[in-house]
Amino acid sequence: MGYYDGKGYWREDGEGGYDAKGYWREPGEGGYDSQGYWRNADEGGYDSEGYWRDAGEGGYDSEGYYRDGQHRAGGNKSDDSSSGGGCYITTACVEYKGLADDCHEMTVLRQFRDKLSAEDENLHVLMEEYYEKAPRIVERINADCDRDSILADIYENMVLKCVNLMESGNVEEGVRVYLDNFRALEAKYLTE
Repeated sequence: MGYYDGKGYWREDGEGGYDAKGYWREPGEGGYDSQGYWRNADEGGYDSEGYWRDAGEGGYDSEGYYRDGQHRAGGNKSDDSSSGGGCYITTACVEYKGLADDCHEMTVLRQFRDKLSAEDENLHVLMEEYYEKAPRIVERINADCDRDSILADIYENMVLKCVNLMESGNVEEGVRVYLDNFRALEAKYLTE
């Protein structure tokens, strides 16, 4: 039994590890969650996929594996591998393009997500909205007869564009492209 810590190192239960900001923490000690917020050991926090977890509840570790709250072990890399775990970005990269969950594109987007949402409350709120709505968007994309062309568009016109903009230092434009795509998918799939 064990888990991957904030730096991706395997740790046995009861062993210390690195938190999401890379600080060493002893068992039972607090640490920073994936959104950059300090959490006491008995408090909840955001897991590596950005989902809120109460203390003792399971969640995704730094390698994307779901860990239950008792043993931190077990589970699969996503709740539902056929839907990208409810993330249309993961669905486009991993399912459609056949890339690894820790591919360059996913790694860059996750790093910017964690950094930016920790620094900007508005982006943090936007990420909460994304985590609430994205699973329903994925469900509807998967049911769409044009699924492959939709996922190709997400990959080409959102994922690659955002990664290129962010890596070239144009973070604000990358966030705008992300937001425009999110709002377009929301309008297409979640408006009645």
